[in-house]
Amino acid sequence: MKRAIYIFVVVMLASVASISNAQDQAKAILDEVSTALAAYNTLQADFTFTLSNEEADIEDSFEGNLVLQGNKYRLSIMGLLILCDGERLWNFVEEMNEVSILDPDENEIFNPTNIFNLYKKDFDLETVNKQGSEYQIKLTPHTEDQEFSHIILAVDKVKKRILGASYFGADGNTYKMKISNILTDVQVDDRFFIFDPEKYPGVDVFDMR
Repeated sequence: MKRAIYIFVVVMLASVASISNAQDQAKAILDEVSTALAAYNTLQADFTFTLSNEEADIEDSFEGNLVLQGNKYRLSIMGLLILCDGERLWNFVEEMNEVSILDPDENEIFNPTNIFNLYKKDFDLETVNKQGSEYQIKLTPHTEDQEFSHIILAVDKVKKRILGASYFGADGNTYKMKISNILTDVQVDDRFFIFDPEKYPGVDVFDMR
């Protein structure tokens, strides 16, 4: 589930273009998105995360916030606060009032910047819908022993931004994220990406490095 939290959101499959051309087109689109995002000093996004399972009649939604600045990030959702200053990664669980300190290089699953480079590794790409104001791009893993069957990324055609993602889990769960607001190049102090235990009285700290 944590893997799905960092991905980004929306929609259903539609008509499929020529597969040989679709792979090249989809990669070109996502390359443009990745380049556009890299040009921003800071990216802040509010989003809605939804977990649904039709068979189990489950649908729960949660609000979240993400701030990225280079290799630093701060993610807040579902009682989790994950911070990284580039050298240290803190995973704070509010309900348990405990924080784990991790090596970010050994815990890439926590890194939300992977959202924007996900397509470069071990995926077949396909543009499945290019009508209206957005593209929908399907990412299918090369191997079958995955936690999910595929991912659908929604991309703004004009602004070259990811609008969200739908993550179709092998367990029957569908995880969706839809971005509601994006701010770029906002001023953020470096301390914003560092966990301060003094703000959380009684917090248990576990250094896992």
